[in-house]
Amino acid sequence: MGKGSNNFIKDILPLLHIGDIIYAYRYDNEKEKNLMRQGHDSGPYVVIGFDNKKVIGAPLTSSENERKSIQVANDMKLFSRNKNSYMSLSKIKTIDSKSFINMAHKRLNNDDLKKIKKIINFNHIHYSDRGKKKSLTRKFNLYFEEGDMAFIKSDIGLIGIVLSKMKDNKYVLVPSNGYKRNTNYINLSQIKIDYSNTKEVEEDSLHYLNTLNRQQFSIIKKNYYQYLKDSIESNKKEINKNKTGTVINIKNNEEEKYLIVDEKKDTYVIVSLHDLILNNNLKYKEISRNSIIPVKDLTIKELNTIKKVLEQISISNKKKSRYKKIK
Repeated sequence: MGKGSNNFIKDILPLLHIGDIIYAYRYDNEKEKNLMRQGHDSGPYVVIGFDNKKVIGAPLTSSENERKSIQVANDMKLFSRNKNSYMSLSKIKTIDSKSFINMAHKRLNNDDLKKIKKIINFNHIHYSDRGKKKSLTRKFNLYFEEGDMAFIKSDIGLIGIVLSKMKDNKYVLVPSNGYKRNTNYINLSQIKIDYSNTKEVEEDSLHYLNTLNRQQFSIIKKNYYQYLKDSIESNKKEINKNKTGTVINIKNNEEEKYLIVDEKKDTYVIVSLHDLILNNNLKYKEISRNSIIPVKDLTIKELNTIKKVLEQISISNKKKSRYKKIK
């Protein structure tokens, strides 16, 4: 059955790594072979794991119509110059000495390999081993990164874009819809993104889908950054304090950033921005008005924190109980 069956275990298996591409028969017996169209009984597979003396392979196809697929191998044309390659997640199987044909002597690039490893890490991957259904449980030392798109299990199938990582394996995601899983070029004009409804979610509640390229994520980040800045300015006006919500350094101590939360006659009331982000903890301190240096460059995480604090101060003002809600 397989051209490379003679020395598969001794000579082929030791050379293979996750991300390598091999060719194999797509059927396990003559009955399955007879049901396949001519020319579709063999094809390329991506190595995604190993089971005893067999390879676990995910088939590559030129068809983008399959629901559970992801575009890979963009820098190599496995089918033709006019066709892209898609890795199917629904027809993963073991490949042994009988079904192995030969090595393609090609492997996925680092970006695609990272995608594959994230799929294995964060999704429930099943494969067929001679008719038996098994689960792939291999874990890699990977985390979700900025620009990753994820399916949020805990929120009725919502899809979100990871904006930043928090502590304790939690992430900030911005909800989005209109995304098609099997296309590598994600048209941002077709994706609706709700910047006002960011969510903090735990890693265990996420399934990895895909990753925006750097240019696409820079657009998302820029838009979200502007949304946060606009929200902060709006909250400042509502609180009606000139400096409240401003991030500063203290003269002669420009390493730590502080947030002004109130103004008094000759002083500002400030809190450490670092403490707020890490511990959600407010340690008040007063400083003179002439000892501050305003800070302009802020991270999304810092802007998010400021936005929350100002919203809570606004609530406290309305309830006539200053700072009670944000301690």
